Amino acid sequence: MSKGDASAARPSQKADLEIAAQEIAQLLRPLSLLVAGNVGVDGITDVESFSALQRDAWYNLAVHGFSTSSAIGKKHLEELKVLAKYTKPLIAEERANNLVSDVDLNTVLRRGMSADAASAVKHELCQLLPQCDADVKSLSYPELIFLKATHLVETLRASSGDCTKVLRYFVDRQLRGTPLGVCVAGVASVSVDLYLTNTLTGRKDLFSAPYVAQQLSSVFEDCCHRVESVQKVAYMCAERITTHVPSVLCQRTSLFTLLDLLTIMWASCLEAETDEYHWTPTHVSPSGATSVQLSDDFTFRRHTLKLFHRRARDWVGRAINLAPLDVKGFLQVGHDRSEVILILTRADVLVGLCR
Repeated sequence: MSKGDASAARPSQKADLEIAAQEIAQLLRPLSLLVAGNVGVDGITDVESFSALQRDAWYNLAVHGFSTSSAIGKKHLEELKVLAKYTKPLIAEERANNLVSDVDLNTVLRRGMSADAASAVKHELCQLLPQCDADVKSLSYPELIFLKATHLVETLRASSGDCTKVLRYFVDRQLRGTPLGVCVAGVASVSVDLYLTNTLTGRKDLFSAPYVAQQLSSVFEDCCHRVESVQKVAYMCAERITTHVPSVLCQRTSLFTLLDLLTIMWASCLEAETDEYHWTPTHVSPSGATSVQLSDDFTFRRHTLKLFHRRARDWVGRAINLAPLDVKGFLQVGHDRSEVILILTRADVLVGLCR
């Protein structure tokens, strides 16, 4: 998708972009069929290069006017949903901790750059993210295209049943405390709201209670992430989900993930006393179902535990008030001695949360 590689404004540029957009649109259906038909096929040898090509393709789509509100985007919405579902987040993880972001270096983000093009993209994004109006207006052209592509991918992904991948963006330094970061947080908010809208309709299996519980479990893990900006957005997402769908914590998956994380965070803080010079960056629950990457700053770990414990009390309290027998039932299903001990431990934690 290298169509429309324009770097300067000219009278015929708009017409050229429209023609290129139509040519790109012809490729979307075969690409979506190819992607959907090869899920799980381990034939990619250079994953990094493949991910870079994915990112560039979405940036190029954004340059050529594809969005959830544009006519061409709506026309090819189903094909774009399939592609978004199997697309990795538009952040190069290998560059996440670099001082210079991929947004600054990627040349595709500068295609079609002009004052008129930047003004048009700003107007469109202000309509898609009205709560970020002031921040959108302060962005550079490459940041605008990145934000537009991010909004397109993550809202389509949320419509396909996953609203958690947007949290991965906040490991990038350029999104920490910047106008672009505020705007991407706005995308996260829109994605979660879109996911919850589909959930509350109850019409699709992908948005049923077990799947929502899996989504919430992933968000809970990010509430304990080593990067504070990831935590902040994760808490926002968790609060929205538990408020609109309070019964989600009456699911075994989400409830046990929350309790596992409390155990993990407590054990990780204990490292400061028992193994100060050989800290463990990744902690896994005894069951192996829950894992989280933690900071090497033990003060920050204790802060994370304190904050997560306080918020967990509210979330679990809602679940108990809503369905006390269901919550109790999940904690009383063990048969062998080891499972009973595990359940009793979790029960003690639960009692401590709601005391």
